[in-house]
Amino acid sequence: MKLEHRENGAVDYRMNLLGIRVSNGAAQLIAKDRGGWTTLGPVHYLPLQVPSNTVELKAASNDTLLLTAYQYHAEHPDSDLRAVLAQQVGDSPAEKPMTARSAL
Repeated sequence: MKLEHRENGAVDYRMNLLGIRVSNGAAQLIAKDRGGWTTLGPVHYLPLQVPSNTVELKAASNDTLLLTAYQYHAEHPDSDLRAVLAQQVGDSPAEKPMTARSAL
């Protein structure tokens, strides 16, 4: 499920328990926690390449954000997540360059 946060320009791509939050030129893993969603792990700066074959998937096996993006894309093949992470789409707030004040 894609959820846009108008108050801060972030966009969440959520599955059952895990997801990805994209905001200000960066992405971060998120997890469901007591009914809310919380960020986990390091911030990844865009662009990112989501694995698209088994060789790329094996190379990304230690990166939970890329593994989550791969799973999200497999479950939601019509999603724009792959293009957003690669910065291949329009002027959405989630793609604007990150500044010190706008960090996740």
